[in-house]
Amino acid sequence: MTGRNLHGISDSGHAGNQEAVPGTKRVRLADAGDVKAMAAISAQEYDRWSAADFEQSMRHPFARIWVCEETLGSSREILGYAVLYFDEDGSELMHIAVDRGRRRERIATRMIERVFAFIHNQQIPQVMLEVRAENDAAGEFYRKAGFRVNHIVRDYYRNPTDDAVKMLRRFK
Repeated sequence: MTGRNLHGISDSGHAGNQEAVPGTKRVRLADAGDVKAMAAISAQEYDRWSAADFEQSMRHPFARIWVCEETLGSSREILGYAVLYFDEDGSELMHIAVDRGRRRERIATRMIERVFAFIHNQQIPQVMLEVRAENDAAGEFYRKAGFRVNHIVRDYYRNPTDDAVKMLRRFK
C-alpha cells in the first residue's frame, strides 16, 4: 500500500514505517504478509472481513490499511488494523479492530492517530464511519476521537439486527 498518495507525496516515509524496536508497538502500512492476521482479528467481530476483502482493499489506489504490530525478539505480532478509503472530498474509516486479548492498551488510539495524520497530510476535509448502536465502547471511543453523530439508520445491520450510527469528523 505504499506509493504515491492523493497529493503526489510518498506514504512510505512516515514514522510508522521505521524499523521496529524490540518489545515496542508501532503502526505501519499493512503488507500482503499481514492479511491472515488481519482476517483472524476480524473474525472476532460482528462485521467480519475475509482475507480476500483485505487483499482487495490493498489493491485499491485510494485505500490505505495500517496495522499495529508488536515486536518481541525476532517475532512480530499484529495487534490490530485500520482500513481507510479516501478521495479529495472525504474519507471513510471502513474498519478498525484490535485483537480482543489486547484491548485497553491504546492500540486503536495509536491507529486512529495515524489515520488522522494521513488525512491531515492529504488535506482531506472529513472522515465518516458507521458503528453499531449497541457497540457503546466503540461509540465512546469515536466521540473521544472527535467524531459526532451525523444520523442514525434504523435496522441497518443484520445478525443481529441493529441500527447504524453514522458519525463524522471534520478537519477543515
